[in-house]
Amino acid sequence: MKRPIKILLSLLGFTCLFAGEFFEDFSYRNTLDPKLNERGWTIVSGLSAPPQNAKYIAKYISFTKDPNDDANTILEIKASCRNTKDSMRHSRIESGIRFLEGTYATRIHFNNEMKKTKDGNIQAFYTISSPLTEERPEYSECDFEYLPYDIWNDMGKTRPAIYASTWENYISDHATEDLAQYIKKQKLKGWHLVIIQIMNGEVSYYLDNSQKPIAIHKISDKGSDVYPESLMRIAFSNWISKVNLKQNKRRTSTIKVDWVYHIENKALSLNEVYKRVRLLQKDDIRYLDTME
Repeated sequence: MKRPIKILLSLLGFTCLFAGEFFEDFSYRNTLDPKLNERGWTIVSGLSAPPQNAKYIAKYISFTKDPNDDANTILEIKASCRNTKDSMRHSRIESGIRFLEGTYATRIHFNNEMKKTKDGNIQAFYTISSPLTEERPEYSECDFEYLPYDIWNDMGKTRPAIYASTWENYISDHATEDLAQYIKKQKLKGWHLVIIQIMNGEVSYYLDNSQKPIAIHKISDKGSDVYPESLMRIAFSNWISKVNLKQNKRRTSTIKVDWVYHIENKALSLNEVYKRVRLLQKDDIRYLDTME
């Protein structure tokens, strides 16, 4: 059931806080900061996916000072490889499973290093539920992914590409894929604003200053309703699907995240999100959670 957005007065300044808001500025000194766990963040370590049985490295997640603002901290998420599958190293940070309808937004810096080495590097901001099983048929996933070298293109057109994907279901063991997808050849360099809106039976994706969504998803190619139907987590990941066997030198891809924002049951435009985040930062609100 949708709840009305109620205004709460902030004791931290002049900013009004809204029920159903989540804001994370990633102002942590390091990954051992106990507040990370207290606030529901998990840094994935050990064997995980994608790809199946891949090595996820906790130390590939770090927090660094913003070179353009000493008061700001940036989340860094790395991936690296040599010329063998076993050399691949990936990283991921994810929240608890508690999000569904509303607006999701992030300020993220994409990296093009693996375009030069022709490795299949995937840089992702997404929402996802628990793995799909026969006992738990509900599944939800909304992805915004950037590939500096588009290893997924069946025609060998490997120029940088954006993938916006909304899934009805996915089971790797049974090679089951049912999704709506938007693909565009586009090079993303530097900082970008990404918004995912999940409202009124549609999933809409926005990038930077686009007044209209770059993609709106309702139905998959198989005719399935792809609208999320179960609570999800927010996640950022940097992983590699395939390496260039001719490149022996170890190479590293690093994506950066300034902040992530969510508000329940409300569709905010890019300008509205940006103004809201700037207002929170102005009042030195580095973390906010008014969700029930």
